[in-house]
Amino acid sequence: VVLFPEQLPAGFAMNPVGLVTAVVGSVFAGVLGSAWPAWRAGRITPLEGLSIRSRPARASRIVVCAGVALGLIGLQLSIIFLQSDPERIFWGELLVGIPSTFVGYFLLSVPAFVVVALGLSPVIDRVLGLPRGLMKRTVLATPYRFGFTAGAMMLGLALFISIWTNGRSVLEDWLKTLRFPDAFVAGVAITDQTRARIEALPVVTETVAIQVLPMRTDAFGVKAFDHTETTFIGFEPGPFFRMTTLMWVQGTPEEAIPRLERGGAVLVAKEFNTTRGIGVGDRLTLRYQDTPYTFDVVGVVSSPGLDIVNNWFEIGESYTEQAVNAVFGTREDLQKLFGISTYRLLQVGLAREVNGKKVTDEEALQAIRDAAGSGIIDAGSGRQILDEVKVFLSGSLYVFSLVAVGAMLVACFGVSNLIVASIQARQFEFGVLRAIGGSRGMLVRLVLGEALLIAVTACVLGTLMGTHGAKAGQRVNEVLIGIDLAGWPPVVPTGVGWVVLAGITLGAALPAALSLGRREPRELLATVRG
Repeated sequence: VVLFPEQLPAGFAMNPVGLVTAVVGSVFAGVLGSAWPAWRAGRITPLEGLSIRSRPARASRIVVCAGVALGLIGLQLSIIFLQSDPERIFWGELLVGIPSTFVGYFLLSVPAFVVVALGLSPVIDRVLGLPRGLMKRTVLATPYRFGFTAGAMMLGLALFISIWTNGRSVLEDWLKTLRFPDAFVAGVAITDQTRARIEALPVVTETVAIQVLPMRTDAFGVKAFDHTETTFIGFEPGPFFRMTTLMWVQGTPEEAIPRLERGGAVLVAKEFNTTRGIGVGDRLTLRYQDTPYTFDVVGVVSSPGLDIVNNWFEIGESYTEQAVNAVFGTREDLQKLFGISTYRLLQVGLAREVNGKKVTDEEALQAIRDAAGSGIIDAGSGRQILDEVKVFLSGSLYVFSLVAVGAMLVACFGVSNLIVASIQARQFEFGVLRAIGGSRGMLVRLVLGEALLIAVTACVLGTLMGTHGAKAGQRVNEVLIGIDLAGWPPVVPTGVGWVVLAGITLGAALPAALSLGRREPRELLATVRG
């Protein structure tokens, strides 16, 4: 809230329900997570407890762990990719898919750590100057402890990668498809007199009166949340199509314009076609104040972003409803059906030169504001609106990235706890290494090498899970709200995430490693073994 006030204009708001839910969920997770170790500890005999570290981890159990993990991950993929019903995808993903993904990747962290340890341990031994085979024997004695710690560290990176993958897709794929006209004028109820003054300006070539009305539709979302909004944009067909560039997915202007002028017909944004297959020849029912109105669909087009323009000016009810799609009809239909004759937006075409002199957007907008007087709220150019939307979305990426980095910082306490517990359990072992000639530095490098293996495993799994989450999110966006995104993890942000995660992991292990290096051999040998 302090660093990014533009992205969080409402300020800080405490949610008591969310706070209580977080506390209860944390306590429940802690009790549930400790139940199995507690039950196992209660059943073990004293002799077994004294020799427990001498037992190697069973390879068969690690294989089973991998099988269960892959099965759970595959279950989530089947829910969102092997069916097209939005209701089933939404509830299946919410109730089964997301939990299966988290549990699956967390279980996968154990076999993944084993694979990473087998592959990198010889390299780490050589790089850090450790005795051959020491690193592998050390970490593979407790693969679950190290693997699950890597699983905790991967979550922040997965969130980071998923955010940047889909965020970049929005900026580079979806936002670039929007084609805003030259300029807009916004007002609560613009009059024809105000419009005439604006049209009389030399810098203005043409205007189109646009009325924006929020309406409800069942073309998006799920039935349980009966509040999905669309934006009905009423325009004057002739000048609108002269000034606005639309990409026609279905239908043609030659066939659609006469039908629009006769009334009772609309164009729909391509999101309607993506989510529900609504196209030319279909009928679309919209609700306004709980009254249904049915229109013939005569074209499917890419949205020119007028719904975003409306929200940018913060006018009308649609600003709070946050529609992400639009239906295009005529102002005559709005007046006939709803009695609305005024308008809130004026789309303006600008001349680039007046009397041989080039005119900038800001000069043109200032002339429009001066001519309109108090009859408008604001004026803005299409380029300005698009740039500000980009700035807002880019800032949002950094806001959410802080959340991901925060998750990594929280998880680093788990790494520190693991290293401290591991050192405490192996003090006698470290004392023997020192007694037979191992240096202080060797013990420090050994502990840091273990942390490095955790970091590498977390980077691999976090990248996989983040990519998985991004692709799943793209599929859900496509099915529920019709936004068709594509993209893979961007190289630079992903690399930054790896560096941050590795730095946090090694930084968490460093204090315990240095403390171990300062201890004398006899002090380590005097501790209780195991």
